[in-house]
Amino acid sequence: MLIRASLLLLVCVFIHNVHAQQPLKIVYFNDFAPFSWQGTEKMQGIYVDVLNEALSNRMGLNITHHGFPWARAQEKVKSGKADAFITVPTKQRSVYTKFSKSVIQLSTQVFVRASHPDVEKMKHINSIAQLKGYVLVDYVGNGWATNALKDMDVHWLARFDQIFPYMVKNRGDVHVASGHMVRYNLKKMGYKGKIIEMPNPVASLAAHLCIGHQSEYVKILRAFNETIKAMKQDGSINAIFAKYQ
Repeated sequence: MLIRASLLLLVCVFIHNVHAQQPLKIVYFNDFAPFSWQGTEKMQGIYVDVLNEALSNRMGLNITHHGFPWARAQEKVKSGKADAFITVPTKQRSVYTKFSKSVIQLSTQVFVRASHPDVEKMKHINSIAQLKGYVLVDYVGNGWATNALKDMDVHWLARFDQIFPYMVKNRGDVHVASGHMVRYNLKKMGYKGKIIEMPNPVASLAAHLCIGHQSEYVKILRAFNETIKAMKQDGSINAIFAKYQ
């Protein structure tokens, strides 16, 4: 009860101090299912549902959701044309945004084509450093991969949906990403069984709400952190994940 009262006070103080009363404009990668993608009429996905529950339903804020190619979405926050996105914090993003505490924690797995000659050897990999010597495949704009794979041989593709066909054609060896995301898309795109998951996680990454320094909404982060803490405790975030298995 005390936490809820404190949250309400924080939000009320914020709303009182915001001059323009513009909606909180959140931008997303528009092709990143199941976390965010452009539906026929609106953005949808795990990130969208979590932020709707936290910011709109629980904190009472007016928010809007917009999808773009990922590099363009980040540029909109950097230039002040949007308020926030949700992703993995990096040094580059810290220059123009302030991060919340962790919203979602994700296990990062290694994925290879089923016919790869080193499949059995790769089953013992448990760190990114052990991937040296292989050709990794990822998409432009993935800030986590840009940093985590900076010493690797990476083929950067324009879009996420190009990765699996590229690998199946033997043009790359490995994709490293959230297991939840890749499993969802392998099934959706018809590559389940053609691209397989190695048993050991190689990293853990966390998605945070990143609000631009230019945005007046940067003031909500303390209340947002408490709201997410409550959602983890009451099982709301797990319930949202369960919808996208």
